[in-house]
Amino acid sequence: MTESDGPVGPVGAVLDAVSEARPRLAADLRALLAEAPPAGAPPAVEPATARDGAASLTVNGRWIHSSFAPAREAERLAAAIEGDADADGTLILGFGLGYVFEALEAAGEREAPRPWVALSCHPAILQRALEQRSGQWWLDHGPDRILPAWLPGLLVPSLQEAGIRRFALLRVPGETRLFPDVDDALQETIARYRERIDVNRNTLRRFGQLWVRNTIRSTGRFGVFAGIEPLMDIATGVPAVVCAAGPTLDDVLPELADAAKGAILIAVDTAVAALARHGITPDIAVISDPQYWNTRHLDRADGGGALLVAEPATHPRTLRLWRGPVRMSASLFPLGAFFDRAADRTRKLGAGGSVTTSAWDLARLMGTPSIALAGADLGFPRYQTHCRGSFFEGRLQARATRVNPAEHGMWQYLHGARATTVATAGGGSIPSDSRMQVYRSWFAEQSAQHPEVETVLLSSDSSAIAGVPYEPLHAWYARHGSISAATDARTDLAAASGPSPRWGRDTLTALRETLREIDRIAEEGLSVCQRLATRGAVDLSDLDAVDRRLAVLPDREIAGFVAGDALDEVTRARPTTTAEAIAVSESFYRTLRDAVAYHRNLLDRTVFS
Repeated sequence: MTESDGPVGPVGAVLDAVSEARPRLAADLRALLAEAPPAGAPPAVEPATARDGAASLTVNGRWIHSSFAPAREAERLAAAIEGDADADGTLILGFGLGYVFEALEAAGEREAPRPWVALSCHPAILQRALEQRSGQWWLDHGPDRILPAWLPGLLVPSLQEAGIRRFALLRVPGETRLFPDVDDALQETIARYRERIDVNRNTLRRFGQLWVRNTIRSTGRFGVFAGIEPLMDIATGVPAVVCAAGPTLDDVLPELADAAKGAILIAVDTAVAALARHGITPDIAVISDPQYWNTRHLDRADGGGALLVAEPATHPRTLRLWRGPVRMSASLFPLGAFFDRAADRTRKLGAGGSVTTSAWDLARLMGTPSIALAGADLGFPRYQTHCRGSFFEGRLQARATRVNPAEHGMWQYLHGARATTVATAGGGSIPSDSRMQVYRSWFAEQSAQHPEVETVLLSSDSSAIAGVPYEPLHAWYARHGSISAATDARTDLAAASGPSPRWGRDTLTALRETLREIDRIAEEGLSVCQRLATRGAVDLSDLDAVDRRLAVLPDREIAGFVAGDALDEVTRARPTTTAEAIAVSESFYRTLRDAVAYHRNLLDRTVFS
């Protein structure tokens, strides 16, 4: 449905009124009304009147709100909202006639400056809400976003776009229970999103300081590499094979040399050596892991001159080993973003928790119409963990002893604390780790968000991914392979691989000055806190002035990145007295000062010693 043939009458009038003041909400409403509804017979949605005279709805004869007092029911639901004051968004499952939004506002929820995202379970229900609620009601009480609940793949990118990581959750059971399949799929999507946030938080806690150390060491030794912007759309019309190091890569390798002639070949770091043993050099290798052990995959494979696309926080040993050109994606972290500006790097790669997700996203950005995943098993086909000859396999053998053979390590890997069984693309089942569901969900979401890019699995033994079918390599290549187009793309790729990096001493000097300024503000904040605590003063205006200086500093997040947990804990505090407020501020500035010292020590040892 286009703007010109959209709703008319009362609904059209409401949408027109909302469009002027809240265009994003109006766009959501129009899109939702135009979406194909969930499968099944259309529900009979009828207006109704509750005993207290309030407007309501019935769906297939069942009341969607209380048949006695819808507003009082909404008040009870609002009081039971899941979440706390630290939430950065509110998610409402079910819409009905919107009583719950009025109740949330009455409870003070609108006072928190965080977006509201609502999900409607059927366009027929939303149609009735638009008929019964005026344009002014939508302007006064409507959510910031409203999405179709039966398309859960739209939820995650919307939450990410809004910057919502921790959300308060409220369910409107009168609507959600009418569509159990929709509700189940939505609940699973929410659970996966929360799990992904937890994984990211734990990853930051584990690797935050390592990312900072690698970024400073790599820039200090190798300079500031150019970004991946010249690679955008360079493979338009050319298919791509993304190679991971799962067990089924062995099945594909015999055919891959011929197939690679008519496709762009992208390998993750763990697969580079396996390809080299078969005489195959990828066009591009993608590396993002910051750990030393991950660089060992390149001990006997330097890439053969292929282009390396790395994240700025990759381990410096990777850059020492690589013999081909290097480009950096834009960083996902504040320190990396500081260097991105110096190199005009703007293009990030999708961070689905795995380097394979980054490789897929690179292929998409390059303009390829079809991506074939080789060895992206996300499980353990044939009870194997990696392809033959991988560094993981070799390490198990090297560390084996008479009383602790390699098989013991393999068994522990396969049957860890989160072992599970998953379906395969060919209809069977394989053992897996439940943490890999995060990656499966990521690929499924990307497939739904980017229908212009076809994605297939090249092995029926790989774990199944929604929206990503299995297709044998020969059949896929017969549909997409083009030697002439791939040759032209490689020529363009070679031309876009330069230039050499420039050394970034000026950038590192600017970083040191930025850290000094953050340190000065932190010291001033501590001094003010100590003075106020000594005097027992109630005037916090001097401390407010220090806070404002920090708030307007463009790169203040650089130091706070490695102290995220501590700073979050401090900012979550709810002081009730002046003394408590001073103590919270003192803890904040002391934590910030310590984080600055960590960065400055790294810079001094790496560059300025």
